Amino acid sequence: MLKTKAYVLRLGDTQAYGPGVIHSTAHPQKAWVIRITGTDLDAIPRYHFRAKTDRIVEKV
Repeated sequence: MLKTKAYVLRLGDTQAYGPGVIHSTAHPQKAWVIRITGTDLDAIPRYHFRAKTDRIVEKV
């Protein structure tokens, strides 16, 4: 998996991601992440991605 974009979200900033876009919510400092979705995430398959091996490792 190739990193295509990196950016910093500051206090009050937001970012939208389209369907199927893989993204990380990792933050170097303590942070709250609020996720708003347009679908029921319990009704669709979701997976974990392991960056070190560039693989999807398990279904959630």
